[in-house]
Amino acid sequence: MKFSDFISTLQKYICTSSSKLDFTKTVIINAVGFDDIYDLFASAGKPDIEEKTIGNYYRARPFPKWLSSAILENLSKSKFENFINENLSLGDTTDELADALKKFGTNINISTDNMGETCTNFFVAIMNENSSDNKNELDQLLDITNKDEYLQKELEQVVKSILLWEKNDNLSMADKIELDKNTELNYDPVVVEKKLYDVKSLKTVVLANVTEYYKMIKSFFLAEQKKSSEQAEYVSKTVKNKYLKVKAIAKGDKHEIFKRMKIFIQDKTENYDNDEILNIIVSYFIQSCEVFDASSK
Repeated sequence: MKFSDFISTLQKYICTSSSKLDFTKTVIINAVGFDDIYDLFASAGKPDIEEKTIGNYYRARPFPKWLSSAILENLSKSKFENFINENLSLGDTTDELADALKKFGTNINISTDNMGETCTNFFVAIMNENSSDNKNELDQLLDITNKDEYLQKELEQVVKSILLWEKNDNLSMADKIELDKNTELNYDPVVVEKKLYDVKSLKTVVLANVTEYYKMIKSFFLAEQKKSSEQAEYVSKTVKNKYLKVKAIAKGDKHEIFKRMKIFIQDKTENYDNDEILNIIVSYFIQSCEVFDASSK
């Protein structure tokens, strides 16, 4: 049973108007003896984790062992039980939620008399499973496979979102002419090492992302380009144009440029908040020559 399946099922029957990120955060914080998610992160020795990372676990990303362990160490069953019972929708919701939980096929007793207790037992079982050191090799392999499938699906969706930029921006003809005039694309490939030779840590991250995901992302762009090659060219010019502006603001600081380009991609893709995916996408644009120039030693 995966956390993402449980949390998405639960949201259908709990009275909150929050986003997926906020709902996931609310559920977790109501399971522990903290009122702030950052206190939970700090208890696990990870104070620098951003709260938006929580939203990734709603979208099928494997739930981390460190977070499961931290939740179990600070678990408040009564708090979680009260949260469920107080926010469960009225009407036939109890029976509907019970039926939905039965589909998970576990041995957990499902009692409609106290759905708070039932949901607590499910939540604790998931956390115990995720924090266990006793996963066999098949389980570990499935975790890796699930993550690979998740990343592939997420990257494909982000590429489709990126290719909507031209439609969403709806530039006037004058603005398009200005973009063309100010942005010259470089179609001569330059290896990443020559662009980032002076920032070793960033070079390592980008090379790893490019090695693993460049061809995959390229295939997604090519598949969509069959519908409209102009969309891809617009994306390239838009990214290149933003890079030139960021380069001037950041005064050549490549870590700062990378950070600002991630924020740019995030803003342009409806505030997409998966940091790992954003890293991969910016790395793709570095490899495809929209971001960073060849450095001369």
